[in-house]
Amino acid sequence: MALLTGDEHFTFGGMPTNYLLNDFWAWQASDLLNIALRGALAEFIVAKALNLNITESRKEWEAFDLLYEGIGESGGRIEVKSSAFLQFWEQKAYSRIQFSIRPALTWSSANGFNGEAKRQSDLYVFCLFNAMDNVTANPLNLISGKAEPSNSIFPSGPRPADG
Repeated sequence: MALLTGDEHFTFGGMPTNYLLNDFWAWQASDLLNIALRGALAEFIVAKALNLNITESRKEWEAFDLLYEGIGESGGRIEVKSSAFLQFWEQKAYSRIQFSIRPALTWSSANGFNGEAKRQSDLYVFCLFNAMDNVTANPLNLISGKAEPSNSIFPSGPRPADG
């Protein structure tokens, strides 16, 4: 599906109303600490950082999140994983940070779960929103809190020799 701009009007009886799709997006998706949005936001940030073409809307339930030509046996399938210490609900303690790349089955609406359990991507990107205070947490600040270099991308196959 082609991307919408947000300037599209809702209509009633064929006539435009005074509210826009952007109004819905702002209402529905402004809480960027929401766990349901955090993964999509991480995918968007990675796609933009890699200068990927994002002229079509994001597809849910694909075996991978992004496609980056020129890497891996399957054409550069990227899985973006996201985690955070903070959640949008009230917490007694920070969330435990963990990521999984365990082998999994693919799913489609036509066939349900099928195929052999395997890693479905060539590359895994682990994104950590490391803010520790809900009052000042801002997922739009791409360097939030203490930034530390890390080896955050792990190919699913053998790694090339260092050198």
